[in-house]
Amino acid sequence: MELVYHLIMINCFQAFDQQQQDLVDAASKALSYRQDIIEENIRLTYALQVAFMRYIMGMIDVYYIFACTHSLTYIIISRL
Repeated sequence: MELVYHLIMINCFQAFDQQQQDLVDAASKALSYRQDIIEENIRLTYALQVAFMRYIMGMIDVYYIFACTHSLTYIIISRL
């Protein structure tokens, strides 16, 4: 009878250990997934910053050309 209780306890401990290992594995997988999401967000943020800066630089170029043309037109007209 004592042997039966001993075997039952061993089985319970093994089942508990397996559940603990399953929980550790699931937590590790979840952390890995979250890390992947964070890394993708960082890549997307960088790409968005680059795209925004290119857009701003393009707008500055357009404004600079417009400002120079406007200034030259003003200078030419004022000297006529």
